[in-house]
Amino acid sequence: MSSAQVQSLSIDMLVVDDDEQLREDMTRFFSRLGYAVSECENGAEAIEHAVHRAFDVVVLDMMMPGMTGLETLRTLKERGCEAEFVMLTGEGTIETAVQAIKLGAREFLTKPTSLKELDRLVRKAIDSRRLRKENEQLKAVIHQQTPNRGMIGDSAELQQVL
Repeated sequence: MSSAQVQSLSIDMLVVDDDEQLREDMTRFFSRLGYAVSECENGAEAIEHAVHRAFDVVVLDMMMPGMTGLETLRTLKERGCEAEFVMLTGEGTIETAVQAIKLGAREFLTKPTSLKELDRLVRKAIDSRRLRKENEQLKAVIHQQTPNRGMIGDSAELQQVL
């Protein structure tokens, strides 16, 4: 996906990291690529932002004071957040990676990392989201076009039963 394609898709991204310098670097980098980037320094702020805005992708640090990245991910998913999640950690273990994936994270990356590598994973997550949305739309179209077999009638009661 090129920078022009990202701009035409109008990607909303949330960057959540307690490391101010890294958070600002990520925000600048992805803003230059055409993303609409919001940033937070902790999980509670991220949850508040997600209540008011539907994000396409969330880059979320695992280790933050207060609410951890896993707790934030769990809470956002429980509240219906449909964003793709890319988890960052300075202390990556297989256990935490597995836990993050089970909670719904799309990608897991250890720090320090290059912004180009993060961009590659974010684009992969966005592609995944796009494919999932297209799949849901196609299923809805197929469901609407599938005739009801064996039943004749269009009353509201019959439609409710069907």
